[in-house]
Amino acid sequence: MEPNKISLLNRLTVYLTVVIIAWGFYFAEISPLFSFIGFRIYIPLLPLTYIIYLRFRNGEPFLFRPFPWKTSLAIIAGNLLIAAGGWYFALLKFRLPEFHFELAASSLADFPVYFIWNVPLFFHIWSGLRGEKESAGSILLASLFLLLFFSPQIYHEILSLNKPEEAVPLAGFIAAVTVLWIFSKSPLHFALNVFSTAWIILLIYGTDHRLLLNTFLAFRYDVWEGFFKAKSEILNYFRAGGVMFSILVALFAYKRTT
Repeated sequence: MEPNKISLLNRLTVYLTVVIIAWGFYFAEISPLFSFIGFRIYIPLLPLTYIIYLRFRNGEPFLFRPFPWKTSLAIIAGNLLIAAGGWYFALLKFRLPEFHFELAASSLADFPVYFIWNVPLFFHIWSGLRGEKESAGSILLASLFLLLFFSPQIYHEILSLNKPEEAVPLAGFIAAVTVLWIFSKSPLHFALNVFSTAWIILLIYGTDHRLLLNTFLAFRYDVWEGFFKAKSEILNYFRAGGVMFSILVALFAYKRTT
């Protein structure tokens, strides 16, 4: 088998297996997220290990890239500037929520810990899907897979909240994950791009989405109000703006190394 030429049948078989397992967990009402010594392992993604194995066997050096710490800093700094701009133009109000010092200080100290804990999740998503030189068809196939894979969570949000519009931020985040996956040169680039985006946006604007909060920011919190408040519609615009900024940063970094 030539490098980067994992057969379409192999990909389709593994992708279909992953989607079936993900939907099975959803209908069985069992949490698919397993924590082992802190590491987040999404059980339905484990079959992607087979594609990762094929890629290692082909000798693909996709792990050995410069660590993208400058991109991460740019994402964090840019999102802070966006929030500061919103406050300056009176679109956002600054506040000090309850436990603000404890959570802010601990989140800064725990940033590398939470990032490392989430590496298996991002590693499986990126490495199991992407090759060094992807065709448009391959990207389309993998993007369709990601949509089908995350669909149970979107439907769960709609059904449980009885407010379909509240599933829009989650759907937007999934779309952003897909775009960041396309514009990332390695699993570490992808992991740090997505993690930095989720971490800073959750820290600044807060969330009552427990899964996102516990995964990226604070394991012991159910709700975090954030440092800026406004009407939910305005906050969603700022969240979306932060995600778009992260995508532009990732695209710029991708073009510089291509």
